[in-house]
Amino acid sequence: MGEALRRVLVVEDSDSDVVATTRILREYNAAVSILKDGFQAMEYLLNLSGGEALPDLVLLDLSLPGIHGLDVLRKLKAHEKTKGLRIVILTGIHEETMAMQCYKLNCDGVLMKPLTHESIGQLMTKFGLPRVE
Repeated sequence: MGEALRRVLVVEDSDSDVVATTRILREYNAAVSILKDGFQAMEYLLNLSGGEALPDLVLLDLSLPGIHGLDVLRKLKAHEKTKGLRIVILTGIHEETMAMQCYKLNCDGVLMKPLTHESIGQLMTKFGLPRVE
């Protein structure tokens, strides 16, 4: 399954979603970083210095202030430095065409909000990070 995840970047503007997601991710011993909008995420990820590692997983909300999550996904997957990032989309939009659009842009998964222990657990299992008992 590959290397276990260690660092998770959550790009989410909703404080309540950030708190809930972070709480669950820490049960998987993930080091969680939070950014509140897509511009911050792109700036951070594209400007990491040589000694800083990219996160192992990015959870990217679609409905962000300033720039839509699809545009962030498109730009990150098109850039040489970040095209291999595991990016999972977070959305409250229960629409199949939106999910299909995300997958066409090479996202690594789509999770519907509100996130649950079960949905995050399935995601972490998929990427090889067991829950810490």
